[in-house]
Amino acid sequence: MPISLTCFTKSFVGPCKVPVGQALLADFHGPESRGRASGFFQSRSSIGIFLAGFPVAWLAIRVGWRNMVIICGALGLLYSLVMWRYVPRPPARTVSGPAQPPMSVQQALALLRIPSVLAMMAMFAMMGNRRDEESSRARNCR
Repeated sequence: MPISLTCFTKSFVGPCKVPVGQALLADFHGPESRGRASGFFQSRSSIGIFLAGFPVAWLAIRVGWRNMVIICGALGLLYSLVMWRYVPRPPARTVSGPAQPPMSVQQALALLRIPSVLAMMAMFAMMGNRRDEESSRARNCR
């Protein structure tokens, strides 16, 4: 159950990282370097998975997958703190029109009426259920 809840929560948070990252790129890069920076930003996930996959799997076998999840989570939090401390704030934007108000709770809940959003959330939740079933089968085999 906890992994399903984590995957369900991740389905809300995960899709936010690309638009936020692209907005930061637009703040820091002009038109001449924005394409290169955007390409690097989009490819970093695949490169990171490729480079980290084998060492993380090797460590997970030695320390257990639950401990590895905790270790990776702690490293992610540490990385976030370092980035928050040392990455400069983006320059102030000059907006020609009135600022858009933040999304209301009703607007956020309206996203749940979009079929593709529901499909993604269901997919992540089912992936978590499958992992729960596989780990319980592995425990029963011991």
